[in-house]
Amino acid sequence: MKKFLCILYLMIALFSFSSCTYTDSVIKTLPEYTYSEEYYSDGARDYTDYCKYYYSNNDILESIETNDRFQKVTFENIDTVKNYIRNYNNRIKDSKNNDKYDFSINQISEDNYFYFISKNESNPLNDYDLYYFDKDKQVLYYFHSNI
Repeated sequence: MKKFLCILYLMIALFSFSSCTYTDSVIKTLPEYTYSEEYYSDGARDYTDYCKYYYSNNDILESIETNDRFQKVTFENIDTVKNYIRNYNNRIKDSKNNDKYDFSINQISEDNYFYFISKNESNPLNDYDLYYFDKDKQVLYYFHSNI
């Protein structure tokens, strides 16, 4: 019984840290955020994450602008970014964290920044991370979908 409890504890610890690992690699390239709101769904293989990282200094905009990962939202790519959010919205419809999800597709505007990376080359919208930086609010939104 003791061995079983140790294995169970180890599995819980692994699952609770697994959803943030990729986020941390991007967040670490940016200045320190003031505070965050992080909402993780349950699930070992199929899950969604939604996080907001708040910044209170102007260093974040300069850091985003010079970061090779982020690109500016333009007239040419705004529909692509909106499609990423629509896809995410469809994925979380039945999520228990849906009541905490407060991002509106109307927030997406030109001159903000985004970074999209997919872990599935054959179907990019199957397992991905999307970062969206709203420069007026100084908030970095993180969306992860693995469903």
